[in-house]
Amino acid sequence: RPQDHGPARDGVQHLRQAVERAALQRGCRVVTLVAPLPVRVVELMLNIEHPHADAAADDGDLQRYQRWQQLMQEGAMDMTLAWRALMRIGLDARGLNTRFVRGMGEYIEKLIVEVGRRHEVEWYCYGNRPDQPFHRPEGSTISRATLTDTPGNRFHAWEQLTLPYQAKRDKVDVLHCTMTTMPWWQPVPTVVTIHDTVQWNTDEDMGPGFYRDRLLPSAFARCAAIVTISHSSQRDILRHWPHLRDKVHVVHHGI
Repeated sequence: RPQDHGPARDGVQHLRQAVERAALQRGCRVVTLVAPLPVRVVELMLNIEHPHADAAADDGDLQRYQRWQQLMQEGAMDMTLAWRALMRIGLDARGLNTRFVRGMGEYIEKLIVEVGRRHEVEWYCYGNRPDQPFHRPEGSTISRATLTDTPGNRFHAWEQLTLPYQAKRDKVDVLHCTMTTMPWWQPVPTVVTIHDTVQWNTDEDMGPGFYRDRLLPSAFARCAAIVTISHSSQRDILRHWPHLRDKVHVVHHGI
C-alpha cells in the first residue's frame, strides 16, 4: 500500500502516466483498469487529494474527487476503476477579466455554460489583468483562471507569448482564442473565433502594420480551425484570405 510520499508514490504516478500515454496513443477517452486497487492508490493515480487535505486544490481536482466518491458509493468501483480523461480546453478569457462584462465577455460566458451542459470538459481560462475582477459564469466547470500581467502591450506580448505558454504548461487539448486575434506560436492545437473583419476594413481599431497585416493572417493560416458567427462574416474572411476556405466554420450565436 503506497504512502503519500517517497518511491511508492512516484511508482503510482508512473503508472498513471503510462495509462495516460496508452489512452492517448489509442485515441481513448475512457480507461478501465480491472484490479482490486486500494482507494488511496486510485486517488494517487488520479492525482487528486482529499479536499480537506489540500486547501489549494483547484476546482477540477475537487470535481474529479467528488465523481470518484459518487462511483464508489454506487458500487461501481469495487473491482474496476473507470477513469475518464476529460477534455481540457484553454480559453482566451480576457472578455471576462474586466470590470464590466460586455459583448465579447457574454460570448465567452455562454460558450462555457452551454458547452458544459452538453459535454464534460475542464476549462482553463486566461486573462491579462490581475488588477481587474474575473467574472466566473454561474454553474461553470472552470478548473483554473490564470491572470497574468505581461509587460509589452505595444507588442502584444501577453497574447503572443504568455497565452500559448500557459496553454502548453497546462497541457490543454485545444486553445480557443475568442477575440478575433491569436498567437502565431501555437504549441497546442489552436482555434480562433473571428467575429468580423472590421479591423481589416477600416483603420480605426487596429491600424495597418506588421501585426494586423502580416502576423495575424499568418497565425490564421497555421491554426487548426477558424470559427465565425455568420455566413456574412465567412464571406468577408474569405474575401481577405481565400486560402482559408477549408478552415472556416460558421457557428451561429445562440438565441
